[in-house]
Amino acid sequence: MTKEYIEKIIQFVSAAFAFVAGLAWNTAIQDLLNLYVSPGNNLLGKIIYAITVTTIAVIVTVQLARAQDRIIMQEEKLKEKLKKTLGKN
Repeated sequence: MTKEYIEKIIQFVSAAFAFVAGLAWNTAIQDLLNLYVSPGNNLLGKIIYAITVTTIAVIVTVQLARAQDRIIMQEEKLKEKLKKTLGKN
């Protein structure tokens, strides 16, 4: 098997695990919301659920993007510092 095939298999397996994790979170969030609002077949409950999940998804996504930006900036600063340090020697 070539490296390309192995990489694709790893991507597919990772995507499958992400999907399963998403389903698990969906169930957990549904159960949590059912404590306060039981959507059942109630259209309003389903809309409240959808809005709540969307809001949480946006907040988490923005926070993760900010954390990623901070990590990238720290890495760039470390690389620059290393270049300056190695350049002086």
